[in-house]
Amino acid sequence: MTQKSKPYLALKQKIKELDEKADFYKMIADNTYDCELFRDTLGKIIYANKAFERITGYKVDDFLNGRISEDDILHPDDIEMIKQIIQKALNKKTQVDFTFRIIRNDGKIRIVNACSQPVYKKGKFWGSRSSLRDITDCQILDEIKIAKEKAESNEHLLLKIAENFPNSYISVIEKNFIISFSSGAEFKKNKLNPKDFEGLSLEQVFGKHTSIVKKHYKKTFEGEETTFELFINNQFQIYRTYPIFEHSGSVNRILSVVENITERKKTEQMLLNSIGFLNNTAKLSKIGGWSLNLITNELTWSKETYRIHEVPADYVPDLKTAISFYHPDYKHRIAELLDRLIITGEPFIEELKFISAKGNKKWVRAIGEAIKAEGITKKIVGTFQDITVQKKRFEEEKELIEKKFLGSDMKLKQEISYSKKMIDDLNVIYEDGNEETKKMIALLKSRFKTKESTDIWNEFELHFEKINLKFYEVLSQKFPMLTGNELRLCAFYKHNLSNKEIAIITLKTDNTLKKARQRLRVKLGIESTIKLTTFLNNL
Repeated sequence: MTQKSKPYLALKQKIKELDEKADFYKMIADNTYDCELFRDTLGKIIYANKAFERITGYKVDDFLNGRISEDDILHPDDIEMIKQIIQKALNKKTQVDFTFRIIRNDGKIRIVNACSQPVYKKGKFWGSRSSLRDITDCQILDEIKIAKEKAESNEHLLLKIAENFPNSYISVIEKNFIISFSSGAEFKKNKLNPKDFEGLSLEQVFGKHTSIVKKHYKKTFEGEETTFELFINNQFQIYRTYPIFEHSGSVNRILSVVENITERKKTEQMLLNSIGFLNNTAKLSKIGGWSLNLITNELTWSKETYRIHEVPADYVPDLKTAISFYHPDYKHRIAELLDRLIITGEPFIEELKFISAKGNKKWVRAIGEAIKAEGITKKIVGTFQDITVQKKRFEEEKELIEKKFLGSDMKLKQEISYSKKMIDDLNVIYEDGNEETKKMIALLKSRFKTKESTDIWNEFELHFEKINLKFYEVLSQKFPMLTGNELRLCAFYKHNLSNKEIAIITLKTDNTLKKARQRLRVKLGIESTIKLTTFLNNL
C-alpha cells in the first residue's frame, strides 16, 4: 500500500462512520413514538417516520410520493387553519404548538397535537421539524373528567334549587322512564327520602296513574313542555315537565317539577262555595260577586254581576275590560285600588261611577278582599252592587237639606242684620242717657247678645251638620290640634261669613277675629295665595 492511499482509506473510513451514524439517527427517528415530519423552506414535507402510518393509517411512501396529500388527511374544517399556522412559522422561523384533527384511512377522526421548530445548519435556515402525537384518548379522558365535574356541579346546583323550591318534588326522568334524580322540599315535609325514588320506574311510583303520567312524559321527550294535575296519595298535585336538550338537539332526559297544591284546592273550593253563596244572595239583595285568580288571570263574575254590566251570558270578562266599564274619571281610581289589593292585600270599599255595556250610567259600590294561601295572595274576591237608586235618593235628600239650609242661612243673616240694628239703636240711647239708663242698656245689650248668639249659633250648627256630615270628622282627623272654637270658626268661614257677621254671633271684636283667622291659617298650613274659604271647601 502506497503512502498516497492512506488518506484515501482514512476518508473512506470516516464516510463509513458518518453513514453508520446517519443510519443510527434515522433508525431512532423512524422508530420514535411520535410522528416526525420535516418540511423544507417552501413548506413541502420531505420526510416522515414510521409513526406516520400508525397515526394516519396511510403509507409513508404514498404520502411522500404525492399519491396522498395533506388535504386528504386533515379534517376539512381545520385545513385552512393549519396552512396559516405553518406558513406563519416558516416566515417568522419560530416554534409553534397547535392542535388539529385528522381523518384516518379507516375514516376515524383523531385529535393530534403538533410542535414545530425551525432547523438551522451553520446559521442557515433549512426548514422545520414537526413532532405529532395522537392525543385523542387523553382528550376524551379530559372531556369525561370535565363532563363528570360538570355533572356533579349541576347535580349539586339542582339539589340546592330543589331543596328551596316550595311544596315541590323535583325529578329527572331518563329516556327509559327511570327516575335518575330526586329532591325537593316536599320530600322532607312528608318525611320521605328522595334517594329511595332514584332507580324506580314510573309504574313503581305512580301505579294506576302511570298511563296518564307516561302520556305527558312522552310528549316532553318529543320536546314539548306539559302541565297536568293528579290526585295521588291524598294530595292534589300539579305537574310541570320540561325537556332537557342535548347539544345535538335530542332529548334523552326530562325534568319533572311536581307541586303540592292541596291547600290551594281547598281555598278554591271555599271560593266556589262563596261564589255560590253570593249568587243565591244576589237574587234577594241584587249584589253581584267576582273573583280573580292571580295564577291563571281568570276573572269570574256571578250572574248578578253580568246583569249589572248588561252583557250576555257568554261574555268572557278579563281585568282590562272590566276596568274599561268605569267612568273615565274613575278608571285610574279602581285600577289603583286593585293594584294595592293584589300587591299588599289591602281591602277596599269604594263608590264609583260606571257605564254599562248598553251605555247606561250607574253608580256602583265595589268591595275587594285578598285570599291568601301560605302568606301569598292567590286570589282576590269581592262584591259589586248597583247603588244607582240609593245614590239618586241620597242626592234628592241632600238637595232638600241644602234648600232648608239656604233658607235658614238667609234667616240667619236677616237676624244678624236685625240684631246689629237693635244694638246700634241701643248704643244711641246709651250715649244720650244718664248713668242709671246706661247701666240698664249695657245689661240689656249683654243679655241680648248672649241670647241671640246662642240661638243663632244653635240654628246654624244644626243645619250645617246636616248638609256637611263629614266636615267636622275630616277636619278633626286631619288637624287634631284644632280647638272647639277653631272648629266653629272653620264652619263659619266654610260658609263664607264675614268677620263682622261672625263677630255678632260670637261676641268677639273684629280685630280679635282677624288674629284668630291668622292663627287658623298657620295651623292649617295654608299658603298666602290660597283663600281660607276655598281651602275649607276642598277638604
